[in-house]
Amino acid sequence: MHLTAFTTAKKNHIALALLCLALPTPLQAAPDRPDAGQIFRESVPPLPPLPLPGENRLQVPREDEQKIPMADGPTVLVRGFAFTGNEHIASDELLREIPAIAKASGDQIDLAGLDAIAGLISKYYREQGYSVATAYVPAQTSTDGIIGITILEGRYDRTTIALTGDKAGYTEERLKKFLDYNLCDNIAPDCQGVVLEKRHIDRALGLVSDLPGLADVAGTLRSGEQIGTSIFQLTAKPGPAWGGQLSSDNYGNRHTGRARGNAALRLNNPLGIGDRLSLDFTTTGDGMNRGSFDYNLPVGFTGWRMGIDYTPSVYVLGAPFDAVDAHGQAHALNSYISYPLIRSIAGNLFLRGGYSYKWLEDDILDTVTKKEEWTVPLSINGNGGDQFFGGGLTGYGLTFTGGSLSFDDSSQAGAEDAQGSFKKINYNLSREQALLSFGSHRFSCYGSLTGQ
Repeated sequence: MHLTAFTTAKKNHIALALLCLALPTPLQAAPDRPDAGQIFRESVPPLPPLPLPGENRLQVPREDEQKIPMADGPTVLVRGFAFTGNEHIASDELLREIPAIAKASGDQIDLAGLDAIAGLISKYYREQGYSVATAYVPAQTSTDGIIGITILEGRYDRTTIALTGDKAGYTEERLKKFLDYNLCDNIAPDCQGVVLEKRHIDRALGLVSDLPGLADVAGTLRSGEQIGTSIFQLTAKPGPAWGGQLSSDNYGNRHTGRARGNAALRLNNPLGIGDRLSLDFTTTGDGMNRGSFDYNLPVGFTGWRMGIDYTPSVYVLGAPFDAVDAHGQAHALNSYISYPLIRSIAGNLFLRGGYSYKWLEDDILDTVTKKEEWTVPLSINGNGGDQFFGGGLTGYGLTFTGGSLSFDDSSQAGAEDAQGSFKKINYNLSREQALLSFGSHRFSCYGSLTGQ
């Protein structure tokens, strides 16, 4: 009897379980309805990437290197060294960083040995970014064993511009200002007499190459009219006056259409001042359409740029939200300014700030919800190349955003904290690491980390 009862109870439990599996689940969560803000954020492309660390654009022809006449003289007992002309690197640093100088004290050294020590000083100077610095041993007048070494740190004789072909709307005078302001802060005409430093040259060449409508920017140094001076010449070729792109992807929202068509148009330097006009359009057909107008231009000649952009978008949701005629629109007006804290061959670091206003509207069954959002973003983004395990590129960024959100009708906020002021911090870190190279083919691995 107990066995029968147990069997019957077991069958009842199995039947009940099967019945539960067969029943529909009315409490299954419905998909979240995207609003104008979400669809707008998903459709707006990221900011343009930073310039990549690049190749050395400075050319120093070997045949134009400074030739310093060397004085003849007998072997001498060296008791120390006296440096002249070293304004940017102190004598103590030279003695500390070049051990051969200290070791030479107390030795009998001929002219070739003194010349070698001068060569080590020249080498150290150039490693510190003084690309044409030269040290030499002049004729000696002292008899106390203190050897004088003269250092020519390398100064500008003048700077020149050479534009080849069509000038791409730029005047030589305007490019000359970009060059001189970044080589020497424009403190002297043609930077005459200012000490030449590689970091300033890299920055100047980088900023000029960033100007829309220029290509193949390079710099050349050749001997100046006076010993210890160099003529710097910037050369550039015209780049494309305009460019366009058509593309497609499947990055769209599933409720407005996955497949997207994209069109982009760029007008480089339309006013001849280093400006750029960008027009973009993205569509999924009936589900979403977004346009974008962006105009930016240089402010001064040291790398500052400012711009303004306007982005309108409209959307219509598909199933299951088409039953409630869900649609809406968004409009964003942004102003921004950016500045390259570092612009070099090894890496870049850019500061960017701005002010943004968004107007968002959602319409569900003729019930309209309107929102306004003001934000002030401040970001710092950088990248750097290295030779770690075959070479790679690291990118990083940090953005602080403060702002406020308000509804036309506060009852539409839905929650007490749905409107008001807010603050957030976003970060990103990425790495592209070279793995293998076969001729012109290169294999690499890419990883990124983002968070808020």
